[in-house]
Amino acid sequence: MFNVKVDNLRQEIKIAEEFRNKHLEGPEEIKKRYVGRYHRKDRQPNIAVAENHAYEYASVIAPSLMYDPPKVVCTAKNPGAGGGEMSMGMMATGIQLSLNRWAEDADATETLRELLLDFLFTWAAALVVEGNQPGYEGVELAPTRPYLLRIPNRHFFLDPNAMTNSPMANNGPRYMGHMWSADVEDLLKDEDYDSNTVKLLAVDSDMEKYNPERNSGLTVPKRREILGYDIWVPEVAAETSEPGYNGTIFTIGLGNDPDGTTKKARYLRSPRPAYCPPWGPYVMYGAHKVIDSPYFMSPLVAVAEQAEEVNLHVATAADDAKSFKRFAVAPSQNRADGERIVTVRNGQLILLDSTEGINEMTIGGVSDAQYKYIDAARERLNRTSGLTDALRGEVRSNVTATESAIANAGTNVRIDGLKRTHRSAVERILKSVAWYMFHSDQFESGLGEEGVKAGMSDFQGGLSGERADFNFFDMSLSIEPYSMEHTDQVLLQRRIEQAWGKTLEAIQIMQQAPFVKWREPLRLIWEVLDIGNADEWIDFDALEESQQRQAQNERMQAEGQTGSGGGGAAELQLAGGGAGLGETGGGGDMQNPIATANETGGVMAETYGGA
Repeated sequence: MFNVKVDNLRQEIKIAEEFRNKHLEGPEEIKKRYVGRYHRKDRQPNIAVAENHAYEYASVIAPSLMYDPPKVVCTAKNPGAGGGEMSMGMMATGIQLSLNRWAEDADATETLRELLLDFLFTWAAALVVEGNQPGYEGVELAPTRPYLLRIPNRHFFLDPNAMTNSPMANNGPRYMGHMWSADVEDLLKDEDYDSNTVKLLAVDSDMEKYNPERNSGLTVPKRREILGYDIWVPEVAAETSEPGYNGTIFTIGLGNDPDGTTKKARYLRSPRPAYCPPWGPYVMYGAHKVIDSPYFMSPLVAVAEQAEEVNLHVATAADDAKSFKRFAVAPSQNRADGERIVTVRNGQLILLDSTEGINEMTIGGVSDAQYKYIDAARERLNRTSGLTDALRGEVRSNVTATESAIANAGTNVRIDGLKRTHRSAVERILKSVAWYMFHSDQFESGLGEEGVKAGMSDFQGGLSGERADFNFFDMSLSIEPYSMEHTDQVLLQRRIEQAWGKTLEAIQIMQQAPFVKWREPLRLIWEVLDIGNADEWIDFDALEESQQRQAQNERMQAEGQTGSGGGGAAELQLAGGGAGLGETGGGGDMQNPIATANETGGVMAETYGGA
């Protein structure tokens, strides 16, 4: 069992912070070069930034990974489970609509964008917790909602002995946690904290660890703040029989000894069961996995040396360009002619005694060899990082269409892989949010117009009553493809046209192929083309009824019982064609009524009575 004595926890945190800081030294310099010399005069990069690769990469790649709020799709493995007023399928629908509203109402997009920068420069750490909804301060049993918090790199720590960052994986961290700060007066008012221990805390001590700005020359007034640490230990079982608790959270701080010369670690509150998903309250993720390391490698760290080399050579070339001089020379014995050359203006006529020996000379400047090497180094950097001319929106005139297509295909695979990694991480965050919505009976959410369409005006979480047997892991969650990316109007128009064309092609044979489950293949087509509401284009229930009537009519025709004039069960009626499947007229095509509708510009409609 992990040793959770307060002094041992303090030692573990100290070692974990030292291990973490080893992974932040390099990225910190990349961040300084990213902002350059003019963002802050007191925090200068160690070299001149003549080629700002970090800024260019982040400004081009970040919008392609995260532009709009994510749209979630939740489905249940067994939608009919539970029955009654709330089935598992309705539960999934309620969480889906609640998540999509939460992403906008809680301004989660802004936090996700901040986490995205961490993703590109270092690695990202998010904390998902449950709290009261805004506007219900002081209300007993106030409705709750999940909150997404970004944990800065220097505040997060995990078990340095881990070989992966996932606490549910083999050789995963035995603990994870973060540093926080609070006013002493606030802790003294909080009944969850031991007031006697809080009074012993080292006030305004070590606050530069929480915010390095206190060491940057700013005279920040004393605010009577303290540092605290929350440590989640999954292997220490929660001391409660209630569902939804996984592991234990320990909260410690540093307090002064009686003589005031040393500091002692103390529990600020009693260890408490962790109300969180089985994978913990934290979601830590990055771009590239490093073998046997819990910390990820970012794209900018991976190419930092190549970027530095390009920057150094460009900076050297810039200095050489400053030394460039071009001037005229003349023999010393022809001083008068030399003075006339110095003072001559453009277009002016001057008389020289002799032009012999008068020449133009240049010194300094950038050599052709320097230009060639800079181009080669820059091309290598772009090739490694995937930052191509196509991503920048540039078109090179000396590249054939075939070469451009091949290069773009290779780049797209790499960027798509980065998009997939980032989308999977956001899915894990939203899965944590959904976990609280699923389990908490205090969570409430209005579902708006989309909820009304789904037959649910609001949603309340919890597993009481008929939901007692529901299992969160019987529900799957995914983000709609392209929902977070930027889509220009031309591309969107092309996608809609393609989706509509494919849908019309399917409609041509839907009636004749009732054995095909049309919903799924069409859903895949719409999903690939990022058309989120295309499922409203077709009433699949009406389609099934129409197919059943079609089959019945065919059986009646085979038995010779069908009356003329379209009597009996009504079929698919086409405005403009003027004929049902059981009759012809107005130029209609009895064998292919959909084609007739397309030719005449008619609108498909259904009737449910005899003609």
